Amino acid sequence: MFVTANQIFIFLVCIYAGLLSGVVYDVLYVLKLAVGGKWLNIILDITFFIIFAVIYILVSFLFEFPVFRLYMFFATQLGLFMYIKSFHILIANGAKKIYNKLKLLKGKGRERRKT
Repeated sequence: MFVTANQIFIFLVCIYAGLLSGVVYDVLYVLKLAVGGKWLNIILDITFFIIFAVIYILVSFLFEFPVFRLYMFFATQLGLFMYIKSFHILIANGAKKIYNKLKLLKGKGRERRKT
């Protein structure tokens, strides 16, 4: 009965953990955009999934979740998906605009030095 009564709460907390993981995803995304490189991208992706798992484990211990249920996994994935489809688009567009402006300024600086 205890698990049934708190399933909605656990589901919402797992969605929140997914949203929180989205913030970590954006930090690593901006780092990938700034530095680049194939191997660095792979390392940062692996780092994200390790941090994603750690966040879930910490939240599950903090809120004393019962044994692992499949809906908990789907709720964290749903939270991450919601973040990527909403806030990540804003962050990604802003980061790309800043990156392109810095790249353009860097290119103009080279042209001035050549003349």
